[in-house]
Amino acid sequence: MKPFRQHYSARGFVDWLEGMAEYLERGVGALRRRTTAATQAGETLTHMHQDVDPTRRYCTECLISGDDIPRQILRDHLLALGVDSLVVAGSASRVRVHGHIGQPQQLFDACAELGQVDAMKADDMVLQQRSAECPAQVAVITDSASDLPAELAERFGIHVVPVRVSLDERDYLERLGLTAAEFYRRMAQSAKLPQTSQPPPGDFRRVFEHVLGYQPAGVYVGLSRPLSGTLQSGESAARGQRKPMLCVDSGHVTVGQALLAWRAGELAQAGADAEAIAAELERLRPLTHTLAMARDISHAVRGGRIPRWAAPLVRTQGAAHWW
Repeated sequence: MKPFRQHYSARGFVDWLEGMAEYLERGVGALRRRTTAATQAGETLTHMHQDVDPTRRYCTECLISGDDIPRQILRDHLLALGVDSLVVAGSASRVRVHGHIGQPQQLFDACAELGQVDAMKADDMVLQQRSAECPAQVAVITDSASDLPAELAERFGIHVVPVRVSLDERDYLERLGLTAAEFYRRMAQSAKLPQTSQPPPGDFRRVFEHVLGYQPAGVYVGLSRPLSGTLQSGESAARGQRKPMLCVDSGHVTVGQALLAWRAGELAQAGADAEAIAAELERLRPLTHTLAMARDISHAVRGGRIPRWAAPLVRTQGAAHWW
């Protein structure tokens, strides 16, 4: 059996759900009329990811749990936001939402007004398409802790798996949900510090299976192992893949990790194989250093990273760390 390829399955998934809904509401006659009308109109059936609308580049899904969820109101709200390929299916207490949108957080926020939002995902269809167009090139993946600029991810086709952020009792996909500026604004106003959690292995597995469905191998450049379990989630997802997926501990976070992911993207684009890319990253890791300075260390004190007695000294001398 061929591996599941989400890139080609979304149109069929939408048609399947819509067909089920029409059958339940109006019987098999409605399906015959729908098919006949489409044929008479001369529609050409194509899968929705062949020509990706860059303004709605994220294939976004979530699950809403609550009481008496008004599905039609939700559908109307999402359509007003410009969501394309929209599916709202489920019961009064559990609703699955699928749609294509340029800013996934808009869809998640609309859903959060009606219940608890879980099982969020937002896949970049533009980068998925790049995988299909580069069958001889090694895929490069990193996570959002790298803070890799979107321009570099776009230029080198680097897939970014988002870390989860919990703030004010809501979960967000980092970078795809809150922007950095909005995150810090909300954090300053929040009574509780935000918490982060590594992406579950399923988030990595979905990306790995997609890229390996088209490309010969992959290299994941992960967040430093001592700082998070994110790399471990990636390693778990890499096991059992039918093509090589090498997981490299960057030994860094943010800009240091981004520099190594950037270099991996350059090498992949130049035609290097996965083993050569991984070996070069291992060579560069000890040569890469990050100097971080913070103007405000109040949140580090609140979170216990810096003891309260040391706060005045740190404020006076400035905060700096090497990795």
